[in-house]
Amino acid sequence: MLLFILTTLPPADASWVAFTAPQLVQASEMIVVGKLVATVPEVVDLNGYALNLGVIHITQVLKGVSPSRFVTLELPSPTAPRSSSDLLHKKGQNGMWFLRLHGQEPAKRFIADHPQRFVADTTLTPAYLEEIRQLIGSERP
Repeated sequence: MLLFILTTLPPADASWVAFTAPQLVQASEMIVVGKLVATVPEVVDLNGYALNLGVIHITQVLKGVSPSRFVTLELPSPTAPRSSSDLLHKKGQNGMWFLRLHGQEPAKRFIADHPQRFVADTTLTPAYLEEIRQLIGSERP
């Protein structure tokens, strides 16, 4: 009976609470405009979890500091066990990234772990970009 119930349950989907723009800016250590230009498959982090790494080529830094024109993004591995909350970002995605720090020096990496943490260039409006710039400016002392 238990097996029947488990095999007939629908798959679970993650639920997301919406951020306001000020919350999103405040909860992001780095905000950039850029393109995911490369992925490195199957690396193992310090906790033994398999993950992929993505490389974002930065065209604009809106918040935070990047010593280069690239930033490393942690991505879920397609071969590791998955959660319904895993977001799959693909090579070629271009837009605004609201990034959270996930890792310490020297392997400083970021995550975009909420659907609002990536705004595709096809939906990114000049008005929204300006709103984010103003919010970042108001954070500074």
